Amino acid sequence: MFTLICKIQEDSPAHCAGLQAGDVLANINGVSTEGFTYKQVVDLIRSSGNLLTIETLNGTMILKRTELEAKLQVLKQTLKQKWVEYRSLQLQEHRLLHGDAANCPSLENMDLDELSLFGPLPGPGPALVDR
Repeated sequence: MFTLICKIQEDSPAHCAGLQAGDVLANINGVSTEGFTYKQVVDLIRSSGNLLTIETLNGTMILKRTELEAKLQVLKQTLKQKWVEYRSLQLQEHRLLHGDAANCPSLENMDLDELSLFGPLPGPGPALVDR
């Protein structure tokens, strides 16, 4: 849990320092605010006295990155499924042309190690099905 800045008072020290709505508080005076409640964050700021150092993260960029990573995982899964489908079609083609895939062990024992090029994928992968 992080604290997200929703609104900045115009001409305030925070506004003048460049704090923006959408920023995420990462730490205050070197203390990580991860998991802090709103009240704990406010208390930490109030206890700072005259010197306050706040480290922020751009919340918009965090959300965008999260969305892009989710899309990447979907694309990887789709690519894996299409790759398995393609290899299955190759096997079927070989069987149609040659009557039997017994002489083609590279297709029969489909090598999915090539999929490591796409990185780790979440969840179980689809099984090869002879259609």
